[in-house]
Amino acid sequence: MDEVYDVQYLLNLAEQGDARAAFLLGTRFATGRGGARDDSEAFRWFRKASEAGLAEAQYNLGIMYANGRGVKRNMKEAARWYKAAAEQGIAEAQFNIGTLYGLGLGVPRNETLAAEWLRKAAEKGLPQAQYNLGILYEHGRGVRLDAHEALNWYGRAADQGYSEATTRYASLRKKLALPAGAPPVETAAPAPQKQAGATPSAASPPATPVPPAVAEPAGFDHWIAGVEPDRYTLQLLSDTNEDSVRRYVAKNIAPGTGGYFATERDGQVWYSVVYGVFDNYSAAKAAAEDLPASLGQRKPWIRKVGSIQNLMIR
Repeated sequence: MDEVYDVQYLLNLAEQGDARAAFLLGTRFATGRGGARDDSEAFRWFRKASEAGLAEAQYNLGIMYANGRGVKRNMKEAARWYKAAAEQGIAEAQFNIGTLYGLGLGVPRNETLAAEWLRKAAEKGLPQAQYNLGILYEHGRGVRLDAHEALNWYGRAADQGYSEATTRYASLRKKLALPAGAPPVETAAPAPQKQAGATPSAASPPATPVPPAVAEPAGFDHWIAGVEPDRYTLQLLSDTNEDSVRRYVAKNIAPGTGGYFATERDGQVWYSVVYGVFDNYSAAKAAAEDLPASLGQRKPWIRKVGSIQNLMIR
């Protein structure tokens, strides 16, 4: 891993224009490995590597913009860099740009493009993409309505242990009056592919298997701040324990589909989880009645996004 390389050595290479070294520096600063975490420096080096065309850096730069880490939150820039990485085959970036097209965040809402990008990530074996693609087929959004195709994608995600897909798969089989049983996946789900790194120059350290993501997935923290104020969302729960809320979001909510925000009440900070973006109250109400079991344990509160944004602690 990159810990074996001296920071000064990486710095010298990065300043000479070596994209891989710049990416490794960004990774160091983003995670705090080998020293203090510094989001501004992480952003700086991810940007340099991204502009040189390194896909992993472009994906991470998108994350930095989406979460406002080291730079002001900017969903248009996040979408720009996710798309650049997605075009180079990074599955997580394909999932994120597909999600943004589905929600209309940073890009015009386009469910056809959402489905196209989710399919690319799903075919690489990314379970959250397989699950979301199944939702699109089940409801005929961006693709033809096809319950059996939805079942196929739910089954692939369920085979990888994606809990929401398992629940959705069972529910859809029941609706279709199919017998209970293991997911009958017609073709084996492809194993997640390792992303190829940039070819290093002769003076560069070898291309080590660095995971593409080194920051939190898009959709955490103040995700709701970037949503149009006249849209609606579902508030699922509130708690004063931020760590507990963060764990709930990480476990139950796919990146780009929800997150949490902070407000102050009676001198105490509360953290509230929100899920989904809907064009009107009726659409939000319909979604509230069809939540996955993992999200529907509490009756959700349908809220206008603008009312949340007015109360958020920025």
